[in-house]
Amino acid sequence: MARIDRMLEFKEAGTKYFRSGEYELAKDLYLAGSDVYARYNYWSMDDRVHQAKVRPHKVTLMLNAASCYIKLSNHSEAITLCNDAIKIDENHAKSYLRRASAYISFDNWEKAKQDLLKVKALDANTPGLRHEIKRLQKRKEGMKKKQSRAFGGFLEKPGSSIIETTEAERLNPKTADQKGRDWVNQAKAFYGLQDFDTTLPDELLQDMDKSKGLETEEGNQ
Repeated sequence: MARIDRMLEFKEAGTKYFRSGEYELAKDLYLAGSDVYARYNYWSMDDRVHQAKVRPHKVTLMLNAASCYIKLSNHSEAITLCNDAIKIDENHAKSYLRRASAYISFDNWEKAKQDLLKVKALDANTPGLRHEIKRLQKRKEGMKKKQSRAFGGFLEKPGSSIIETTEAERLNPKTADQKGRDWVNQAKAFYGLQDFDTTLPDELLQDMDKSKGLETEEGNQ
């Protein structure tokens, strides 16, 4: 059990720095704790039984380190750690929730949505789930508004005078609308923008109205 105790020492020290906002130091401690068993070989049955006891602590340390990466805006590293945690335990709801948080920060709406649905399927009462659903919805709606401002409201008003139209197009609104849509698509392609569906699946939203306030962000364990 000495090795598990060592992992818990790293975890406790990392959480102390995390709570004080020193995410770089916290991340290094969490990673050091998760690495305690990295080069440890399991030959006997007793060792494999012990490994099963260690696994939950290793996953927790990896997810805590992922939280630090998210705070440090290093979302790709956070996603990599979550992927590794899922390989250890594919039914660990918090691994998908933490990865969803990174995807939301990374503006990868579809993958975030998939992970949130997975969390709900595994454990709908997972702390932080409703918070991340609301966060995803808010960021998607914010991006849509940003696009709308960037195009001067053109996305909501097909055929706007933002581009020139011919007399024939003025007599045929559908032609003008199509020309406008083509212009929007070209502009969006140039600026690297994409269409965003601001709706979320009913499976994610059906319980939201029952909550009396916004659930807070999940903290490190």
